[in-house]
Amino acid sequence: MWDRNIMSSCEVVKDRLYFVSVSCKPRNNSSYHYFSVDHDRTLDGCKFHDTPYFGPPNLAGIYRFCCLVNTKLHVVPASKKIVLYTTANEGFSDAKKRTRSVFLCGAFAMCQLKMTAEEIYALLEQHFLPSTLVSYCDINGNLSHNLAILDCLKGFEKAIALGFFNFDEFDLNRYEQEEHALDLNWIVPGKLLALSDPQRRPELKASRFSRLRKYFRQNGVKGVVRLNKDDNMMKYGLIYDARCFTANGFSHSDLYYEDGGIPTKAIIKKFTRVVDQCDGAVAVHCRAGLGRTGTLIACYLIRQFRFSAAESVEDQCKGSGE
Repeated sequence: MWDRNIMSSCEVVKDRLYFVSVSCKPRNNSSYHYFSVDHDRTLDGCKFHDTPYFGPPNLAGIYRFCCLVNTKLHVVPASKKIVLYTTANEGFSDAKKRTRSVFLCGAFAMCQLKMTAEEIYALLEQHFLPSTLVSYCDINGNLSHNLAILDCLKGFEKAIALGFFNFDEFDLNRYEQEEHALDLNWIVPGKLLALSDPQRRPELKASRFSRLRKYFRQNGVKGVVRLNKDDNMMKYGLIYDARCFTANGFSHSDLYYEDGGIPTKAIIKKFTRVVDQCDGAVAVHCRAGLGRTGTLIACYLIRQFRFSAAESVEDQCKGSGE
């Protein structure tokens, strides 16, 4: 029997998989198996739980969710319908949970059912009105960017088409080890790597430079681009000497622009030239490896791969969840 607390429902896989919103937690029965990821933070891929930041899940979150649904499709008896549920309650916190579940459902449909971003969003939009969802916002809680679910699904779709993400070949352990141990993510595999300043944690400075150089050599990184300088010297100290890299065979370029600012045309042109002329991958960092790094890499994605501005942001969100 269909639970009476269900407020809206969407059939994702005919007679088998459904996505619904509920006013309160439903109970499993002989016909329906219910599950939710509203409170599963392992799918977030976010380091900023104590800030207003809200973005789409990263690749680890998407991969975990797809594996979870695939397992249920395999394990739950075919006689039962599988129902992913999310909260239908009002309030910003509940709207964020609902938005995340809608995105994950869309990403699953694209990865596993080979639906396009437009196809799955059109289906979901019939049952989950945009007015019940929220736009993604930055670490300061700024909602003015108007980055919505469809933008992110389109960015993810383009990343799949370009081979930036392949579900069957994705190595979850390696992805999370690189992110947690080295604080880096591949944005364009084999070409553009985003990371935080190697000197961001002074107590780990020597070991991190050594580990990064080893990682760079093993993964074809031949150049480093630094976007920050002594803009927070009291907290982080002086910037590192570029010879930490150049003396070990890596090229190094400084393209400083202000934190939270916009790169000039000259910086964008020089950056694209550095990347294009490098015969290997280029590692890019600012202080945190997010704002300035993400902005300049987004410019390259727009120029080189014809991403839209919103799609280029999502392509990087899938890397770090930020």
